[in-house]
Amino acid sequence: MSCPYAIGAAAAYVKSFHPDCSPSAIKSALVTTGNILSLGLFYVQMNMVHECNRNPAAELAYGAGHIDPVKAVHPGLVYVALKDDYIKFLCNIAPIDLNYPSMAVHFPLNSTAFVINFQRRVTNVGSANSTYKASFISDSKTKINVKPEVLSFTSLHQEKSFVVTVSGNGVPQDSMASASLVWSDGKHSVRSPIVVYAFSSDIE
Repeated sequence: MSCPYAIGAAAAYVKSFHPDCSPSAIKSALVTTGNILSLGLFYVQMNMVHECNRNPAAELAYGAGHIDPVKAVHPGLVYVALKDDYIKFLCNIAPIDLNYPSMAVHFPLNSTAFVINFQRRVTNVGSANSTYKASFISDSKTKINVKPEVLSFTSLHQEKSFVVTVSGNGVPQDSMASASLVWSDGKHSVRSPIVVYAFSSDIE
C-alpha cells in the first residue's frame, strides 16, 4: 500500500507547480523522470526476502523506476493521453498505441522473430525553442529504432509525433526483453521503458 500513497503525494507535489496539468501529463512526468531501479539491490538494501532478487518480471514488477518528484516538476516533454486515446484502447482498436509514457507488449509463449511499432506523441513543456535527440538503452534481445530521431520544437505546448520500432529474434517462455527510449535536449532526460514479454499465467 505504500505505492498509492507515495505516487499520490508526488502527483500532488507536481500539481502544485502546474495546476492546469492533466492527470496523464502528471503521470508521464513521474514515469519519464524516474530513476532506473535495480530490484535486487533495492530488496537487499531493505533487508527483504532474497527470493525477490530473482524476480523475472523486472520493469513489470517495479515499473519505470524510483520516482523523483523534484525532477518531475520540469519533465521537458510529456505524453498526454486524450479521451479518444482511451476509447480506442478500451475498444481494443489500437491498444499498443495508447499515448502512454511506457511501451509494452505480451507475446505468445516461445514466440519467434517480432517487429512491433509503437506510435507516440509528446508535448513540449520545457524550453520554447528546443531540440531533442533520441538514444536507447537496450539488452541483447532487442533492437530499437525511432523515426524521426530528432524532435525540434519552436514553442511551448507544441506536439510532435514519432514511431518506435522494436524488433528481435523472439522471446523465450517466461522471459522478457527490456529497453528504454530516452529523449534529451542536453538539459532534460525523458525516458520511456520498453518491455516485450512472454510470461505464463502463474508469473503474470
